[in-house]
Amino acid sequence: MQAGALTTFDVNEDRDRLRRQRKTRGLMLGTAGLMLALSELMVLKVTGFTEMTIRQWIIALIVTLVAEGVLWILLKTGWDRHLSADSDFVLYPMIVAAGLLSYYVNIAPEARALAMIAWFAALLFLIGIAGFWRVILLSGAMCVMYLIAIIPHSIVSDSMSTAFEVTVAVLFFGASTYAGIVYEKVRINRREMQALRRELAELAGTDPLTGLANRRRIKEILPGEIERIRRHGGHCTVAMLDVDHFKSFNDRFGHPAGDAALRQLAALLRRSIRLSDIPIRYGGEEFGLIMPDTSSDDAYAVVERIRRIIADHSFTGDDDAHMEYSMTVSAGIATCPDDGTDVESLMSKADDALYRAKRLGRNRVELAA
Repeated sequence: MQAGALTTFDVNEDRDRLRRQRKTRGLMLGTAGLMLALSELMVLKVTGFTEMTIRQWIIALIVTLVAEGVLWILLKTGWDRHLSADSDFVLYPMIVAAGLLSYYVNIAPEARALAMIAWFAALLFLIGIAGFWRVILLSGAMCVMYLIAIIPHSIVSDSMSTAFEVTVAVLFFGASTYAGIVYEKVRINRREMQALRRELAELAGTDPLTGLANRRRIKEILPGEIERIRRHGGHCTVAMLDVDHFKSFNDRFGHPAGDAALRQLAALLRRSIRLSDIPIRYGGEEFGLIMPDTSSDDAYAVVERIRRIIADHSFTGDDDAHMEYSMTVSAGIATCPDDGTDVESLMSKADDALYRAKRLGRNRVELAA
């Protein structure tokens, strides 16, 4: 439909794909971490450091596989997208991990220190994603579940103290609070870096004089349009417009007046095109126009109307609003797939048509031969 919409769709599609890859990697590492914890419990059992039974270990393995399996199903079926409170899909897996680690503590209280260490390792997955309150919420849930799992053992055991376990949980929560402060700063820095990268990317694709997209945007937009046509059919047209006798204009009125004229011409271009069209400053006094879903005949009508608007417009200098002058443009048009099916051939055909318009007297529009 519209080029801008197509481009946004492609960007959003890539962003969604990268996000799903990140979620998949995170869940894969989380599942592997829980399997490692179970393996360590088995080592403790084999070496005689825990009274956990093989039956308890097998039940823990089954519970872990079922819990992680549910998370994988949510991810693979796309149901994670409906979890608005957890768009990054980290809260639910972390809560599940806290519950499973507490369950391991319950069946093997001798390994409770390993559960705390494993939780801090799990928090590493939240760096740059979770802020202070998320870390506090998750760590608080971990502490509560840990106490629920360990207190029954501490009450009946002569070697364990309930007061000591509560103190450990409180100290653990205090350490998590400090971690939450650090994570919040990291998250803020990450957001600032992302905003800076977006700003730099926008600046890199924008012409500073006219505010239009610059020529590098052609190589970002056209390949996607050509691929769309290859898959679904249709047309995409490229137009190249060049100001006639612009060097003579600069020599007569000066470069500041020339810059003012280019800015005004860019503003005219923006107002004269359709919502679907993308105006570009190709370089110097040359402009481009990408017109998705547009045949060569329709593109000719659009560019011809733009040519007349520019020819009828009275340009003024920035310093002297009373100084008026006229300008004209010549234009060449090439359409995919009729005139080419790659960026280079389309641009070359549009350039050829532009120079033919120059040779035939300027102030005119020509289609690719």
